[in-house]
Order: sequence, then structure tokens, then C-alpha cells
Amino acid sequence: MYGKGYIRKVPSLSTSVVILVHEHSTKFPPLQQNFTSNPMKTTLLLWLSFCAMSSLASSFKPQGHTGYEGDAALDIKAKYLQYIDTINSDMPPGSLDPFLKDGFVFNGFPPSTPADAIENVKSVRQLLPKLHFEITWMILERSIDALDEGQLAVRANITYEPEPGKELAFYEHCFYRFEAGKIAFSQSVVDTFDLPEKDRAIARNL
Repeated sequence: MYGKGYIRKVPSLSTSVVILVHEHSTKFPPLQQNFTSNPMKTTLLLWLSFCAMSSLASSFKPQGHTGYEGDAALDIKAKYLQYIDTINSDMPPGSLDPFLKDGFVFNGFPPSTPADAIENVKSVRQLLPKLHFEITWMILERSIDALDEGQLAVRANITYEPEPGKELAFYEHCFYRFEAGKIAFSQSVVDTFDLPEKDRAIARNL
């Protein structure tokens, strides 16, 4: 579902950034309208902005940083992909509890619960049939203090079928802060330029 990829480590002063690039990422058209024609550059620029904002709420301590050791650095990545699989499922009650903190903040709105998130996605799914998320690539900055804490940026290819046999796609850059293995904060930028006007506002509610 997510394609094969490779991992590249980029050291910085207090953290290391793991970039996971999926082969599928070359198959999708670049973002349009208010975005640069290079989607990787777009996400990197937005990621820097997100890190600057997030630093006001949390910081990473440089003491004792030893870098990454094998797959241990990908704990957040694996948890996030499980989260996406769950969103693509029927989402029974309680299914998002392992992934979202009670009181998580999305796009600056008042704190929400996992149950609120389920209700929101299901309401959008009723208006955008066969809604499906696929992560094309991601950037992970893990806290030096814990494997289950850090920041994650992703680009998602989101598809739906307004009518049988017709598939439309739009794209999302989303940024997350994980605390104790759960999403505590997220900020998203959705590109709906190619969608019918009646669907644009609906898609931005995700």
C-alpha cells in the first residue's frame, strides 16, 4: 500500500532527521496554485515553519543524544502508518484511541477527542465516497529523550469517487507532534485546486 522506500539520515545540532522516500511519490503530480512545483521542497519549507512554531511549546535537549539505532528510530513512523490504516477502515468506536491524545489540537481548533475525529472523518466520507488516504513520503524528527515522542511531516495522496468509476485526488501536507506515542498536535495544508468547487470546502475539513 505504501510502496517501497529508502531511509536517509540527516544530522543536525540536537536531532537527526529521518527522511523516508517512497517510490510512489514520483507518480503523483506536483502541487499547484499556491505551492511550489517541487512537492518535496514545499514540505521541507513548511516543515521548517512547523518546527519554529512547535518550538514555542516544546524543546529537545541535546544532552546524551546518540542518534538512531536501527529500526528503533521508526517507532513513530510505524505507529502513524497504523493510524492511516485505521482511518481507511470502518473505524469502529474507540479505534483511534491508541493514536490520538484526549484533547489533541488540530489546526488551532479547540481540543478534540478521538471520538470527535472518528465522527469528522465519517461525516466527510459520506460526502466524498470511497475516501482513501495514501502516504507518499514523510519526514521524522524524533525526540532525543524518547522513541515515542517527536515531530512528523507527511504528504498524503487522498482519493475519492464522486461517482462510480470516476476517481479524483487531492493532496495534503500534515504536520504532527507526538507525545507518549500519541498525536497531541497537528497542522495541515490541503491542496484542493483540482477538485470541483462544491467538494473543496468538504475536503478542507479533514
